[in-house]
Amino acid sequence: MRQPAFWLFVVALVLGALYGLLTQVISLVISPAGWALSWLLLLLYIVPVVLVVRWLDLYEKEPRSLLIGAFAWGGLIALMFSALGNDAWGVVIAKLGGAEFASQWSAALTAPVIEETYKYLGVVVLYLIARAEFDDLIDGFVYGALIGLGFAVAEDIYYFIFVFGGDIPSVLQGFWIRVVASGLYGHVTFTGLAGIGFAYFVTRRFDQPLSRRVLVAGSLLLAAMAAHFIWNSPWLNDLPIFLYGAFKGLPFLIGLIILLYLARRREHAALGEILASEVGQPGLVAPEMDALRDRGSRHAAAKRIRAAAGPDAERTFKQLQREQVKLALVASAVDSPDDVLLVQQRAVCESLRFRLWQAPAVAAALGVAPEAAAEALQRVSSFTPDRQVGPAGAWAWARPDQSEPRRVGLQPGLQLDVVEARLDGWVLVRSQSGWYGWTGAPYLTELGHPNR
Repeated sequence: MRQPAFWLFVVALVLGALYGLLTQVISLVISPAGWALSWLLLLLYIVPVVLVVRWLDLYEKEPRSLLIGAFAWGGLIALMFSALGNDAWGVVIAKLGGAEFASQWSAALTAPVIEETYKYLGVVVLYLIARAEFDDLIDGFVYGALIGLGFAVAEDIYYFIFVFGGDIPSVLQGFWIRVVASGLYGHVTFTGLAGIGFAYFVTRRFDQPLSRRVLVAGSLLLAAMAAHFIWNSPWLNDLPIFLYGAFKGLPFLIGLIILLYLARRREHAALGEILASEVGQPGLVAPEMDALRDRGSRHAAAKRIRAAAGPDAERTFKQLQREQVKLALVASAVDSPDDVLLVQQRAVCESLRFRLWQAPAVAAALGVAPEAAAEALQRVSSFTPDRQVGPAGAWAWARPDQSEPRRVGLQPGLQLDVVEARLDGWVLVRSQSGWYGWTGAPYLTELGHPNR
């Protein structure tokens, strides 16, 4: 919370909330029934869009706090600054081109640049607050889409009340035009495109040159602005609303869908590459890897387990899969297979498998032979302390390397279970709480013999 980006977000959110509260109060005073109906109808839009966005985020669900923050940035912060910018530049366009030109082209010339810039800044700020949450291209889409959704909802309330008229028939007409007939082609698509580009820039820095990353990110931001410009332009205004959307918005929506498809394929491939070295380790066995590869395989495996052992086993299996996805994330973040973060995550997965495979039908449902299942269960050991920290105390490192900065002190007499002992003197130990660490054999004594 001490990050400058976090406090920038807080200050901007306070200002945006005051502006949004003022707008909502005025809307409520003008038309209480229209205001209430507007929110009720927009909930019918918000809920399915959020569910679809979350569904697309297959492997690692983003933190709810950041998702709410993204929605708030779009609906409060970006909307406030965009309204001020659009009004100011609208006056300039009217003075330069005249009132008639401004009435037709002002929205197309101002909103695409101003609104897309402020929404894009929201993706940037969220990244600066929580860089670890941007793992792949889908993350950029998720945050961008929710920023766009927040912006669209707040803007629709304004249009329903101040542009369409605010009474019940007018609100219904506005909902039909702005949401039902054209909602898919608006801000969710625009900022979703730009968010994918930003995520490409920040997540591909180790395997793509800077010039390519700038080109991709810049191109998708310009594509978002171009889509917004075409949508707001007076071209084809005489077409029926569905044809209007098909000609002016559908190409960009199709482009977004293609990008999401490619991003998902990349996620599948990356998951397989990362977890390939984990197959056979305590956290993952081959049949589980097969079930993790795509959404269809996951659902099919969960269905088989439910049929074989009931809903509780299915829930445990889904929890195991979530932890195995986390295993992939941890494996991609550490530099050594001996890192205790990875060791601990393997142990979490192994513990869930042990609980799940107590029912023999579960292993069979995954295609695991009974002998292999029994062998895997035998390898799981409970905490059995056989060492304790000597009278002088000890250090435990995250890796078997004394230059590793991540280390903690161990109190004298702490009971530990030796998981692995190496010839060079390094010992992997765990505590009763499930904590793991690497320490030196000379610092430990046999349990019950503190002076030996």
